[in-house]
Amino acid sequence: MLMNRQACTVVYVTTMYWSINTLATIGYGDLHPVNISEMVFCTLFMLFNLGLSAYLIGNMTNLVVHETSRTREFRDTIQEASSFAQRNHLPTRLEDQMLAHLCLKFRTDLEGLRQQETIDSFPKAIRSSISHFLFYNLVNDVYLFRGVSNDLLFQLVSEMKA
Repeated sequence: MLMNRQACTVVYVTTMYWSINTLATIGYGDLHPVNISEMVFCTLFMLFNLGLSAYLIGNMTNLVVHETSRTREFRDTIQEASSFAQRNHLPTRLEDQMLAHLCLKFRTDLEGLRQQETIDSFPKAIRSSISHFLFYNLVNDVYLFRGVSNDLLFQLVSEMKA
């Protein structure tokens, strides 16, 4: 009875090793496990490698599909804007402005959203300093704001977004 149980275990482990080895497409090569403990170890190791490979390939595929879907949405939006402009007989200059805006929006969505989220995570004082550095000279040179106090300009610039 004990011999029959051991023989059954050997056959079961050997079968599991063979099926996982075949599934993993590793091959049967010159070096292979000889006893049951080696077969169990190799089987578990191959299962771990299969899981890790599936995880990595799945994540890479997800990255590619995500970028592809964003690009597809951008192309669809450009096509819709062009169709709208042609259907309504808009001037070429206006159509070019529409398309340029959509292209700029697409590029800033790729880069700018993360930038704005980063800036928004800072305390108000740091955000104000960043805005002051980026926009104060620009706003100060605007004709509309000439003669206005520096405090008002600083408050105005503090509310601007990069």
